[in-house]
Amino acid sequence: MARQRKERRNARSDGDDQNTSATRVRSHSEGEYGNPPAVPRPIQITTTHIHDKTATKTLLAIMRANWPVGVFTFKQAPSTFWQSVISMFRRYYSYPPHVSNDEGDAVIKIHVARTMTQTLYEERNRATLRAEQNNTTILEQCPTYFDEDVWRSFCLHWRKESFLKKSAINAENRKRLQVVHTTGAKPFFKFKQEMTLKNEEPPTIVEFWDKSHRKKHTNEWASEKAQLIGNKMRNILASQRASGESSDDQESDIFQLVEAQGSSSNRGRYLGLPRVPAKEVDQTLATRDQMAQTGRIIGNAAGPSNTNRNRRRNLPSLLD
Repeated sequence: MARQRKERRNARSDGDDQNTSATRVRSHSEGEYGNPPAVPRPIQITTTHIHDKTATKTLLAIMRANWPVGVFTFKQAPSTFWQSVISMFRRYYSYPPHVSNDEGDAVIKIHVARTMTQTLYEERNRATLRAEQNNTTILEQCPTYFDEDVWRSFCLHWRKESFLKKSAINAENRKRLQVVHTTGAKPFFKFKQEMTLKNEEPPTIVEFWDKSHRKKHTNEWASEKAQLIGNKMRNILASQRASGESSDDQESDIFQLVEAQGSSSNRGRYLGLPRVPAKEVDQTLATRDQMAQTGRIIGNAAGPSNTNRNRRRNLPSLLD
């Protein structure tokens, strides 16, 4: 299998990545895949993310090399797939001392689950571009890093009526999007991390919204709806400051974001909180006055700082 992929790579080394189309798909990198170190290299991870760009590229290469035939979503992946991916990944990298193997393995699974659907989407686009340029079929455009049987199963899946129907519906839904972010394929948490490093402090929700919903070169808003939400958050922030209310914690950030969007939510979620159900956010924010009242009754026994910390602990992560 590995030899077949190497032969295909050599045979097409001159043409695979020379896309000149305006809709060019991002190129791929295998990280350190194929060159495992004598001793696994330590990497930084949190409970939901891998904070190492090379490690994530290596993990992507491992995932593609072990992709099972007939699997198109992470829910369909068998246990043997997860075992192979995690075992191979740990040959390259080790978790921080405070992270157990089980905890680290769970983070790997979360990352792979997030990546699988996006990977298939990009592979289909990339193969379509190559097929058009070379006047061939998608089936003939098997990437060097995929097993041919796996690629054949992808092509069959993409031709199914159910897939084509769902794809058409999604395409129409994307045309009707009112708020379009400009971070591309980069996760929100990574985008926020880069802003924090550059400015030496975490961005406010207003700063993050502006940066992630404006066009890079012109600084224009990506959509009218994004501009409307951004302006509303500014007004809410100004009102908070005028009334002397603290607005330097995550709770206030979420409150501004939800208030700016009104009572309606996008398919049960608030924009800017991609994996947090709107109902959960509403329930959490509904308790803020009650918990504040409790803090005042308890007084110094709990302390205002403890109250704020407890409230934040119950809030969902804003940008993860």
